[in-house]
Amino acid sequence: MKCGCQLSGESRIRHARQRAAAFFRLHPYFANALLDDRLSIGEWPKWRTEFSEVEFVKKILAPALSEGGLQRARPQEQIGPYRVDFALRGTSKFALEVDGFGKFQNPAALDNFIKRQNYIAAEGWRVIRYTYSQIMTMTDATLRNLCSILAQDPELGRLLATAPNSSQAELFNDTQATKLKPCLTR
Repeated sequence: MKCGCQLSGESRIRHARQRAAAFFRLHPYFANALLDDRLSIGEWPKWRTEFSEVEFVKKILAPALSEGGLQRARPQEQIGPYRVDFALRGTSKFALEVDGFGKFQNPAALDNFIKRQNYIAAEGWRVIRYTYSQIMTMTDATLRNLCSILAQDPELGRLLATAPNSSQAELFNDTQATKLKPCLTR
């Protein structure tokens, strides 16, 4: 199979959607990501903690990584007493974090955030953070940034599905595109 940077626009989109659907099926944490229309019938509170992560997989992670790369991505990986949104191991270890709004409601929350970040870094992880806004409104730049970072790792660079400068603006732009269909091919 060709890597994402060699496929036509429509094929690239289809392959990214298939990789995202396969990733969601592989990880029980994302079981309801395959039922995207739940958001429209009032179950938002159940989704609140993972909605940003679902969008990160669909708009950034699945377009960036090949199937082999996505198999290395581990959601909710435990690092000491903490969990990271996504762990990705190559020659280096990457903790990919997706941040929403209102993370710090008081000074203690900021202190705990810094303590957590420093612990994870001290364990040898490179922490890469993206905001919900970056994922949703600056998708191309965010995708290029992640691809550029991962391309520097000899192992993970070989698992990229897209070139760091590939445009992904058309990915998941319409509401129908977010309703993932089961992957029929592997």
